[in-house]
Amino acid sequence: MIKPLSANCTPRDSVFTGSRNDTALDLTDFLDGKIGIDFLEENYFTDGLLQLGRLGLRRLAGHSDQGIYVLSQSMGGGKTHGMITLGLLCLHPDVREKSLG
Repeated sequence: MIKPLSANCTPRDSVFTGSRNDTALDLTDFLDGKIGIDFLEENYFTDGLLQLGRLGLRRLAGHSDQGIYVLSQSMGGGKTHGMITLGLLCLHPDVREKSLG
């Protein structure tokens, strides 16, 4: 028998915070400093997000000539999420190793 979701995980309190529910991400919020390092702690690094982080940081460090990355997800697929994550990893080198392994 499959256990109910509530028996397998406990959501963070922030899941129920009204100000964060149904909020679309905006790159200008990141650029304006409205999205901080807690963003990384609230999210799961999928294989695609890990790959974008590693490839993007390699390019910025001068270890790769690849400068174009095709983010082909459809609407709601995480493109803005990925760009914000990469930006935060650039701004906070102390969390890179923890986040990217």
